[in-house]
Amino acid sequence: MKKRSVFENYIYNVIYQILVIITPLITTPYISRILKADGIGAYSYTYSIVYYFTLVAGLGLSMYGQREVAYHQNNIKERSKIFFEVELFRIMTVGFAIICYLYFLTFINNEQYKVLFQIQTISIVSVLFDVSWFFQGMEEFRKTILRNLFVKIIGVVCIFIFIHKKSDLSLYTLILVGTVFIGNISLWFYLPKYIIFCRLKELQPFRNIKTIFELFIPMMATSVYNVLDKTMIGLITSSNIENGYYEQTTKIVAVTMAILTSLGVVLLPRMANSYVQGKKNEFKNLADISYRFIMWASCPICFGIISISSNLVPWFLGNEFNKVSLLLKIYAIVVLFIPLSNIAGAAILTPTRRQNKGSFAVLIGALVNFSFNLILIRYYNSLGAAIATIVAEFIVTLIHFFFIRNDVNLYSLFVFWIKHILASILMAIAIILITKLFYLAYPISDILMNIIQIVFGIFIYIVISLYFLHDGSLLNKIINMINNKE
Repeated sequence: MKKRSVFENYIYNVIYQILVIITPLITTPYISRILKADGIGAYSYTYSIVYYFTLVAGLGLSMYGQREVAYHQNNIKERSKIFFEVELFRIMTVGFAIICYLYFLTFINNEQYKVLFQIQTISIVSVLFDVSWFFQGMEEFRKTILRNLFVKIIGVVCIFIFIHKKSDLSLYTLILVGTVFIGNISLWFYLPKYIIFCRLKELQPFRNIKTIFELFIPMMATSVYNVLDKTMIGLITSSNIENGYYEQTTKIVAVTMAILTSLGVVLLPRMANSYVQGKKNEFKNLADISYRFIMWASCPICFGIISISSNLVPWFLGNEFNKVSLLLKIYAIVVLFIPLSNIAGAAILTPTRRQNKGSFAVLIGALVNFSFNLILIRYYNSLGAAIATIVAEFIVTLIHFFFIRNDVNLYSLFVFWIKHILASILMAIAIILITKLFYLAYPISDILMNIIQIVFGIFIYIVISLYFLHDGSLLNKIINMINNKE
């Protein structure tokens, strides 16, 4: 079976990840003005709790399945066994999660929350039908795009057609979870081409249960960054509005994070395959290029968000969300850290069967995040949650770097990273100056100013990158990787 290039798979996976996020993002300006901060906050708070049950339903099976399929890409019998073993195991975990969730629902007294929780039961059921991990293991990322593109478009259309007033929050929730469910079901139509039937007696769904739980621990801990913040904001502040601010902040940053963290998803099967075949040079080369590319891209994105947030929020979200401007300036710093630890965990430690070290790093980060949340949210609300996340992600990145110190040249990468942080700071200063000059000479709308800021910022950064930091060699390596279909 012909393999696609890493770059091609990366582009497909970027599109897929953005598709997952872009649906709510396209509708954000509209939904922000219809549902208001408290409506969005109510959805965010309830989803944050449902997410724990979906984690239990999924366990560590997706990452485990993706890695194992990558090991056996060219063996249809083995990859078929892996598929059926994962799905058998998943039937049990999803069933257990649903039973626990139904019991949980009996304790909900708030009528608005109860309706939202009931609708989001579909999210747990959806886990059973999610087979995207199989196609990622096969490095067939295009398959996950074509089907979901149509489904996501339907979701966007439904939101604009059916959501018109604040009381439509339940219908909005149904559209979001329903499109995910339909998208997961649609991928099953591709499976017959890649698997063959396996008899039940051939399957051993519990043979690697220890590994599955080792992969589950970092997934559970990662939810602290993604979800527990919102749960704790709701519990500590009792404010859906603060949760609404935080939800919109993380949603905007999540789009850029999808572009960056997608590389780890794409590299896992390729690096796992290189590791199994003993191609050490290829493995290290992929790791080095990946880190340099991530650093090259994440630094300007981070400081770009910081420099344009004041103009972005008023037209994109509305004046009710003005606090998001401040939150973005703080929370954007996570863009410097999350992609780095993602590459270490998903593309280096997991393929080389050192996922327990990744689990340790993320678990420590989760404990740090929880502790800082407990203190800071009480005094600074959503801003406290943003600061706690930054501290936790910084610590996780440091621990990951300690574990991969023999896999990459950390000193060389650190120097490269600092240079591009400084270049990005210069870019941000230039954006701020050009903004002030424009407003003094030509008062224009915020949306037009954002376009000018982004175009000008990209131009400044590329000039600094190519002519002062001499990044042409990095770009040449990436181009050669594309041309050689590596």
